[in-house]
Amino acid sequence: MTLAAYQTNGTRYGITQKVFHQLFKECEGCHNSDVSVERSVGNSTARGDLSNNEGSSGSSSNENDDDISSKEDGDSESSTPKFNLFTQFGLTTRGRSSSPLKRGRRLSNNDYQAYKVPHDQLDAHIEDISKQYSVHLKVIKGLNERTCKSADGTVYQATEKVLACHRSGAPTRKRTIKRKRQASKKVGCKFRVRAVVPADTTLPVQIYLHGMHTNHTPGSAEDQRWLPVDERVQCIATDCLDAGLSIQKTVNIIQTALTSGTVGEVDRCRYRELPTRKELVCLQYERRRQNRLTDNDWLSTYQKLEEYQAQGKCLFFQKYDDKENRPFVAVLQTEWQQKMAERFSPNSAWSVDSTFGLNTFGFPLYAATVPNQNGEGIPIFFLLTSAENGPQEEIGLEAGFKAVFQKLQVRPNAIVIDKSLTEKKGIWNAVKDDPLSWEGGQQVKRRMLLCWFHTKKAWTENLLPRLPVDVAAQVYDRLCTVMMATTWEKYEEEKEQLIADFKPQSKVIVQYLKGWDCEEWLSMWVRAGRMFPHGNQDTTNLVEREWMTIKYTILDGKANHRVDRLLDALIGHPRNGNFDGGQTTVAFHEKKNNMRLPLASTPNKLPKQSVDAMNSLNYTSLRTSETDPSSSL
Repeated sequence: MTLAAYQTNGTRYGITQKVFHQLFKECEGCHNSDVSVERSVGNSTARGDLSNNEGSSGSSSNENDDDISSKEDGDSESSTPKFNLFTQFGLTTRGRSSSPLKRGRRLSNNDYQAYKVPHDQLDAHIEDISKQYSVHLKVIKGLNERTCKSADGTVYQATEKVLACHRSGAPTRKRTIKRKRQASKKVGCKFRVRAVVPADTTLPVQIYLHGMHTNHTPGSAEDQRWLPVDERVQCIATDCLDAGLSIQKTVNIIQTALTSGTVGEVDRCRYRELPTRKELVCLQYERRRQNRLTDNDWLSTYQKLEEYQAQGKCLFFQKYDDKENRPFVAVLQTEWQQKMAERFSPNSAWSVDSTFGLNTFGFPLYAATVPNQNGEGIPIFFLLTSAENGPQEEIGLEAGFKAVFQKLQVRPNAIVIDKSLTEKKGIWNAVKDDPLSWEGGQQVKRRMLLCWFHTKKAWTENLLPRLPVDVAAQVYDRLCTVMMATTWEKYEEEKEQLIADFKPQSKVIVQYLKGWDCEEWLSMWVRAGRMFPHGNQDTTNLVEREWMTIKYTILDGKANHRVDRLLDALIGHPRNGNFDGGQTTVAFHEKKNNMRLPLASTPNKLPKQSVDAMNSLNYTSLRTSETDPSSSL
């Protein structure tokens, strides 16, 4: 073996030529007793020998190179053991033009061990090979038809199937720029199993096995990254996600099953125990796609709403028609929500508000909440409508509230809304023709009130920036005093006093109050217009809190969902009642309230004498527990 074969450089092998020569001489001296090293004989020095081995001794170099390759293949004819510097120092014999990304030498027929198995034992035998050699096999060549010839000269048709280690193949690098090479599953492992299956079942199956792993260690931590998850663990994850559990709860259940031994022992050389979060997210998405009725969002939404109607969970459904300017409207209410509405609506108030950004079509989602005896808001229905081409949203609100009032036999005393003309007109159109809201030509139910929080917010954003800084806070406090007037005479006095005390800013104040001191809004924001039992609900904070629950607890902070998926998040899938991302909104509140509130029957309508008696009470001394029979439950 000549030194020319070991000539190297620091760039390729991390060792300089000078150090290489020193190591070679040391190894030659250490193995002088049992190692024979061929050298060229001449009068030149050791330095000259190194240079002449490449030039003048070309034939000798070729012979030595062949000798090296034969030793690597294990076919050396020499009986004398020879020292291999490559093995000693971890060097390789790659040429100058070779690259670690290039494919290695293809396996020849001599690299395989061949034997025969019966047809019916083929699958079991391949499984035994996988267990024996700790390998996860994958098919790299499908069923290829070929013509084979047996030892006795018989020609027959057969099908060839090639299986390899899951880390076989050479990594590809499409980019030409120089950058750090990322980890790859493919490391060029040469483990192969070839099965030649004759078409004639009477003939045995030829198995060719090359059972040697290369470039990786089966069962190591690095090798575990590329193994598939065990099928039993995969089934547990699928069942948990189908039941509506979150990804974190699914991981906890899998870890518990592995720790308790429910799954059994997992072969770590062939399978992985725990799936990654990304794999669970992909599995959840695939299960979610399978739960869709159709891939088209509109068609799937229509089919779900029709199924909801058959189950009694959809009170009203109208398809979108752009030509006739007919809005899309869907009103959802479960049986439990109806019971809660009938139980807590008398002598109380609904909080109605809308939110955006929850669906891909940009439809506003409305909800109405009613407080229970603990002051917690309960959603009693959901309304989804389109908001395009003029008064579509107003028409959708009118149709939705009419459907809700037609289903319920009770009416709230008030409905608290934001200062939105669309909401006011839509709800008013549904209220004005309701016989249960009027007595003797006077409205006694469902009187609309403005949210005090949004009223003060409007003052802060629109009026105070137009006033001097030193008087802005004083004007704000005086406006709050005007708003809290209990009689209309008191309101007029406080308003006139406000204008007189801030005379330099009176023009700005009077101009701004024109939008509030009018017949359309005045009775909705002044306390004198809400001196009747309404459960002390003066803001829409309960429904605002409901949006926080839906957005960040139910939908996990993600926006722009498909409409059919949003419907599942609100009341559950029509076929299994679950939501693939977790529990539904209605189930969340039902579980929360059933832990505290035993369901009880509530009279559908209070006697007229009780209503008159409650209206005669002083507002400041009014308590829900004194007037509402259900509040004592």
